[in-house]
Amino acid sequence: VSGEEEMLHTTGEVIDDFDGKGNIRIHGEVWKAESTVPLHSGDKVRVIAIDGLTLKVQPTGQEV
Repeated sequence: VSGEEEMLHTTGEVIDDFDGKGNIRIHGEVWKAESTVPLHSGDKVRVIAIDGLTLKVQPTGQEV
């Protein structure tokens, strides 16, 4: 599996606090991310959708 399919449901870590848009780290790479809830540095997140080069994420432990 590669490309978009590989990223879906992958977990990552928030780099800096953000509310709406910010950056996360997955597989050693920094990605732009969007979330409907505020996130804090070090939070673990799961990719739930992909919009171009932006990953839609939610905190781990929440239902999709």
